[in-house]
Amino acid sequence: MSDEKILSPQGDGFDILVAFNGEAYEVNKPLLGKGKVLIWDGPEGGDFEPDLEELEKMGVFVYAVPMSKLAKEEVGAYITKNVIAMASVFELFGFPMEVLKEEIVKKFSQKGEDVVNLNFKAIEVAQSYIKEHIKKDRPIQSSWSTA
Repeated sequence: MSDEKILSPQGDGFDILVAFNGEAYEVNKPLLGKGKVLIWDGPEGGDFEPDLEELEKMGVFVYAVPMSKLAKEEVGAYITKNVIAMASVFELFGFPMEVLKEEIVKKFSQKGEDVVNLNFKAIEVAQSYIKEHIKKDRPIQSSWSTA
């Protein structure tokens, strides 16, 4: 992610896979490799558990974030799982959370203040979870500039 146009010779690949379910993980698993990041809906959230030992051998950085559980139990709205996923990525990579909040306002303001606030709560829940439970095992850098 960047606030500038990204020109990538990598084509259709990815550096980060956010897997909500086992099917998404299995379909994209062949594209995971050294230096890639997997954020999965676990250990208490999703319907699968990746082979952590295998992924470690492959050099994949794995972060378990129970997105479904957080959305249901902490936010009180399962529909906010996508925002929890985005906020988790933003927090892990040090992207400016204000950018995500601005996009939430743009996307949901027509649905009312309650919807915007619900999504802001999802952001806060994700940030808190990452800060309290995730140990970043590699330096994660973004190309986001604040200028």
